[in-house]
Amino acid sequence: MTSQSEPAQPKGVFARIRALVRLNVRRVRRMVFQQLPPEETESVRAHIEEEGGVTERYILMCALSAGIATLGLLQSSVAVVIGAMLVSPLLGPLAALGYGIGSLDGERTLRAARAVGAGALVGILLGVAITLLSPIRNATPEILVRTSPTLIDLGVAILSGIAGAYATVHRRGETAIGVAIATALMPPLNTVGYGIAVARFDYAFGALLLFLTNLAAISISFALVTRLRGVARPFRQVRITRRLIFAAAAALLLLVTPLALTLRRLSLEAQAINAARREITEMFADSGGSDRAAQCVLAQSAAAARRGDRCFRALC
Repeated sequence: MTSQSEPAQPKGVFARIRALVRLNVRRVRRMVFQQLPPEETESVRAHIEEEGGVTERYILMCALSAGIATLGLLQSSVAVVIGAMLVSPLLGPLAALGYGIGSLDGERTLRAARAVGAGALVGILLGVAITLLSPIRNATPEILVRTSPTLIDLGVAILSGIAGAYATVHRRGETAIGVAIATALMPPLNTVGYGIAVARFDYAFGALLLFLTNLAAISISFALVTRLRGVARPFRQVRITRRLIFAAAAALLLLVTPLALTLRRLSLEAQAINAARREITEMFADSGGSDRAAQCVLAQSAAAARRGDRCFRALC
């Protein structure tokens, strides 16, 4: 009998691919979930505790960074705004806030929240004072861009929070990443002060919503990373009491509400832009207008919706 030879299957290639995938999965799992040694964990906790309180130096550096950033916003200078963040000390209290949330530690969370609140108050008051003293009070592009949160702002806040948390946990590159985190927080606070000073409370509310959204995203990112790396207090050491449950629910509501409001606003904005696009396209199609003119009107309408133009929203 003659047997027909079957074509050989490239089992060796598939085996190598599977081995490579498993190796990369193990590397990613080790990079994300591997916890720090106990002695290194204690050092990180002590560092977070030391940098998370309200001190004279913290208030002074907040005031200096807020003053420089407000001047940069008024003259629409990106370089000045970013330069002001080099002296901003917000990374320390934010790390302490995320550590407290990740550890379910109400006392540490409240202490860090006081520090963040003090820095926020300094930023708003400096924004009001400098705007009132400045001869330039026009709403520059750098101010307008911080009066309406976008998904890009939310993405920047989340990625900055994750990067800042890993830098804090591993004690590398904290200064550089702190600039990105402060840029997501301090300029919106200065914009709140600007809105109050010029009686544009819609600007102030939009900038405050942007600040709260970024604060929530960064804090949750810090809490997640500290929990994954073993820096946060183990759950077995947490006493679950009625007060702790109430505090955790209140903190969760405070953090999630700005995110929900921002996402709802962005959803409504997208619906308005889509409705306007359909109406304008049909209008130009019926009247025999050119595609180029229709695209121009569509671009202007989308830009108006992103700026929060009330007239545009009323028409849509």
